[in-house]
Amino acid sequence: TWRINLESCTKKKNIFALLLSKDNHLTVGGKNQALLACTKTSCPMLTGREKDFATADIVYVSPLIRATQTAILALKPILPRTGLVFDATLREKRNFGGKDSSGSLVGDGAQNDVCSQIVKGLKPKDAIGLRSYCQGIKMDVSMIPSKWWQNTAEDTENVSWRIEDFLMKIRYSKHEKIIFVGHSHYFREMCIEHLDVSPIDRGKVEISVEEFIREGSEELKSSDKNPNLPFTQKVVQNLGVVYIDFDPTQEQMFASVELLFDSKFAN
Repeated sequence: TWRINLESCTKKKNIFALLLSKDNHLTVGGKNQALLACTKTSCPMLTGREKDFATADIVYVSPLIRATQTAILALKPILPRTGLVFDATLREKRNFGGKDSSGSLVGDGAQNDVCSQIVKGLKPKDAIGLRSYCQGIKMDVSMIPSKWWQNTAEDTENVSWRIEDFLMKIRYSKHEKIIFVGHSHYFREMCIEHLDVSPIDRGKVEISVEEFIREGSEELKSSDKNPNLPFTQKVVQNLGVVYIDFDPTQEQMFASVELLFDSKFAN
């Protein structure tokens, strides 16, 4: 459960999404990729929003095991301070036949389950101290006390409900710098529902005939004039990090989004 914090419900917050685009268990290659991401996010020379990411107040994670292991490896400098909160509303949308969206981590046994496989396949130099570090993370499993996944395909309405539930927690949270580790398709649905993609107001500036012919009806869809739009059409690459300017006082609560740490959209 979470307590309502009325003072925070109108505060702007900095949210950072660490996203997975691959719907499979974390492989050795995936673990090494997450460890590489860890070196970027722990750089002492970080500034601005990337520094805010590294000094986050709290971390939420999808309880799908690949997301949990990614968080543990990629956020190694952060988790001993913040701990890790499992939140089933962050799980990936389950499509027809999507057994890789079925869970296994439940209740008090979740920490042992996820840590038992964390070093498997890694080189000895990368595995040193990793299991003890994993066991030492404070993991909040209060939102996954029992089976939290479903065995059938999930419709868009249910995904929308989960998104609203998660954002309500963020809105009333006392924390102002929040990381969530989730899935790219889920995040795209978030952006479709809550990102401001209205065209930039060009005032009374007239465009030339040549510009009109070149851009035509696609003008308002141009990412130059609408930099938020690609987030509603594409998915972010595996282990991409996105900054979200979250303003709960606005109708579209995502005022803007920005790729960090040289993240890109998936091809």
